[in-house]
Amino acid sequence: MNILIPEAFKGLFTEHRYYVYYGGRGSAKSHSIARYLIIAALNQRLKILCTREIQSSIIESVHALLKAIITQYDLHKWFTIKNTEIETYNGSLFIFKGLAHNIEAVKSTEGVDLCWIEEADKVSQNSWDVLIPTIRKPNSKFIISFNPTHEDDPVYQMFVIDKQPSCIVKKVNYSDNPHFPAVLMDELRHLRETDYERYLHVWEGELRTISDAQVFKGKYVVKDFSSEGIEAFYHGMDFGFANDPSTVIRCFIRDEDLYIDKEAYGHLVLYIKRDIRFLKKI
Repeated sequence: MNILIPEAFKGLFTEHRYYVYYGGRGSAKSHSIARYLIIAALNQRLKILCTREIQSSIIESVHALLKAIITQYDLHKWFTIKNTEIETYNGSLFIFKGLAHNIEAVKSTEGVDLCWIEEADKVSQNSWDVLIPTIRKPNSKFIISFNPTHEDDPVYQMFVIDKQPSCIVKKVNYSDNPHFPAVLMDELRHLRETDYERYLHVWEGELRTISDAQVFKGKYVVKDFSSEGIEAFYHGMDFGFANDPSTVIRCFIRDEDLYIDKEAYGHLVLYIKRDIRFLKKI
């Protein structure tokens, strides 16, 4: 039995308290974590809590995903799949609970070895404050997966901005998925060409920063092109303040269209002032 997990998720097999995987669609986050949990449950007796902020029914949980993987690898002789739980032959148990409307039940859950929090960007600070102290068994672990939305989301602040002790944080995207479907690649490329800001959020796992105030919103596309033969280039700079990045670009005009062929940007960019002499061209 060979259950395959992409290289990007090899950190799951190391010893830490927190394992955080975030990024865009198509990165195989959910499938990889589910496969890891199945492997872990078969190798030792574990109590695994699979949770998310909103779970009104078992349909909204990862129960169906785990069941599909068990079926894919023909593991039914080692698993008993019930309506609300999954058990293994060695006594491992998967349980599924929502946080927002069931926090007291989660709080009373004892002996959890592994806690998988799916769609963690939607988990409230109150839920985190209850959940983290609840998972207190020696050597217990959290596996956290989400597509980032806003910088002020509690999970982003706790694990990306302010990294917790004993924590692996890894951004994973479609490029980390060796089995990324061709049909999704077509959708990805179309969105990249027609709405680059949304492409960055959906497929590259960038924070949602789209603003209707953008000057060129809806007026540009992203495609390959050549600047060969261009004699006149223009350069532009914009110095960012507060949270805005500083940027520099090189561009040219062809057939009344503006092309940007080189760009660089960064937040809180430091520079050293030097003595610069300008030579007048003769």
